[in-house]
Amino acid sequence: MIADVTKSKCYYRRGITPEKRTEAQLESAKQNLQQMPFFGLTERQTETQHMFEKTFGRKFKTSFTYLNDAEEEDMISEDEFVHLMQHIELDMQLYLYAAELFKEKLRTVI
Repeated sequence: MIADVTKSKCYYRRGITPEKRTEAQLESAKQNLQQMPFFGLTERQTETQHMFEKTFGRKFKTSFTYLNDAEEEDMISEDEFVHLMQHIELDMQLYLYAAELFKEKLRTVI
């Protein structure tokens, strides 16, 4: 979990609704992500490697390689997709935030 469980009151059941608790967890995760000197995105491995090298002053001997080997048979149905999206809304919000933050951080190291 990237959220600070103390600040987000993750373990408190009284005095806070589940919705407020999960919103607090999302905000805590965003704050923690902002404070990390480095994080990467799987689908942007080349840029992730570049940012790592600039952030920590270390060079990789070889470049990252992104292999997307998912096959069509591994695809889920539309109903399964809708069901899944209903359960990962906060995860998606955090991912979209992380993707924007990644772009900002990348601009500062280039």
